Amino acid sequence: MLNPLDQFRTMVNATMETAQRFASLSCDEAQRLFKLQMDALGAVFVSNSKHLKSLLDNGDAKKAFAQWTEVAEANAQGWVDIQRACNEVATKSQTQWLSLVTEGMGAFGKAYLESLALLTGKAGAGEEKSQAG
Repeated sequence: MLNPLDQFRTMVNATMETAQRFASLSCDEAQRLFKLQMDALGAVFVSNSKHLKSLLDNGDAKKAFAQWTEVAEANAQGWVDIQRACNEVATKSQTQWLSLVTEGMGAFGKAYLESLALLTGKAGAGEEKSQAG
């Protein structure tokens, strides 16, 4: 027999589980990105502090300018590497989000078809349609 309260309870539980998985995924990815950025910032700060001291100690303007150019190029490459790593994290995150959304939509569609079949008295009709589609 069709019990709307049980169906609603099942749907809410499934929705809550999916929401918790989304929240967990979001927190994990934010933590990865934050750590990546903080590690990069720390490395750049240490590197620039070291190079700044040597630049200040250098009396030759040409050598100082050449050294500063090298430091700037190294920093630019470092930021490109960090951006690449952040993009990898974002791509992985997008794939996981898509998987969760697809999984949720599939479960919702199946539950909807089953409910519709029960309401119309055609048990198994939802199963046939989902296999055909």
